Amino acid sequence: MRGTQPAMEVTLFAGAQSTKAVGIFDSGSVLTIFSPEHADLIGIDDVRTGTPERITTLGGSIDVYMFDLEIQLAGVGPRFSGQIGFFAGHSPRNILGRSLIFDAFEIGFHERGQHVNLRPE
Repeated sequence: MRGTQPAMEVTLFAGAQSTKAVGIFDSGSVLTIFSPEHADLIGIDDVRTGTPERITTLGGSIDVYMFDLEIQLAGVGPRFSGQIGFFAGHSPRNILGRSLIFDAFEIGFHERGQHVNLRPE
């Protein structure tokens, strides 16, 4: 793959615990999903205790586990709550999907300038 991917640092919150991660904006994904290492850092010992949700990817169907958490995009608006999922096993990327992130922000991509324009809805 050439060029950069539209990504942003976010902070995930579970009560008083938080962790930073980089997520890729993915308009093809309904859900916002992170690698389970981030769940561990905010006190979720077993992601399988979340609500299971089966998703279909190009590689086939997999289960992700959903939690009511808070998220904040670095430098853009306040933190807000929503359903955030975790893969059962390590994932090379974290996904910022439509049902949470795209609902909260108007998002534009400037490919040549290699930056993302965000405006809270």
